[in-house]
Amino acid sequence: MNLYIKLILAAALLAGLAHTSLAREPGVSSTLGSSYATAIRVPSTNERDGIRWERSYLASHYRGARFAGQRLGNHAGHVYDIMTIVTPDGKQQSIYFDISSYFGHF
Repeated sequence: MNLYIKLILAAALLAGLAHTSLAREPGVSSTLGSSYATAIRVPSTNERDGIRWERSYLASHYRGARFAGQRLGNHAGHVYDIMTIVTPDGKQQSIYFDISSYFGHF
């Protein structure tokens, strides 16, 4: 991974840590991936495969949804990708992925 990407990832992590709103636990739900507590663990050991796995998961579990954004979260010693999608019926939804298995492993 080149230095430019490392710097972007480090800045994104620091931005997530600086904004405490990202670290607040949303209402706990039993729906997989709907909160930090139910986050989907990404079974990858590197960023490229992890991102590919997340995108594949979203495509297969949220057919027809539109990608609306991504942010990093930090909660209870874990790092999360929080993907925001818009479902075909127009509802915005955040999906939490635990990326601790690969984040920061350069």
